[in-house]
Amino acid sequence: MSAHASFRQAITAPSRARGFSLIELLAAFVVFAIGFGVMMELTSSSLRNARNGAELTEAALWAQSKLDVAGLDKALAPGSEVGEFDRKYRWEMNITEWEPPADAAPIPVGGVAPLDIFKIELIVRWGQGERERRARFVTLRALQPGQEQG
Repeated sequence: MSAHASFRQAITAPSRARGFSLIELLAAFVVFAIGFGVMMELTSSSLRNARNGAELTEAALWAQSKLDVAGLDKALAPGSEVGEFDRKYRWEMNITEWEPPADAAPIPVGGVAPLDIFKIELIVRWGQGERERRARFVTLRALQPGQEQG
């Protein structure tokens, strides 16, 4: 057989190495699409969690600033107040007199004047409708009776 004949046979002989079939391409695309969809859901979930965490942190900072000045601008007294920090965050503060539990150990007086203790509850809200979120902060503030505030 001549070199020309073997070259002709190599060109015309069916090749065993073929490309991908349509079914294989479709299966690969489906696997890619599912994987990409799962990756996008994980990414959006992570972003949503990061945003929620940032909003809760901002609410806590607003609450801390409000609780820090409670009783400084005017005397603490039982009651409720509402207001806004900015257009996004709203607050509601409830002040009540706090009494220790009945089974609590007595505080030794020993020349120390008794304290008036107030429970301050601050609720911070943000969002609207079903997407409204809230955070609740509670603290106690002690004052000696007759102590001047402000």
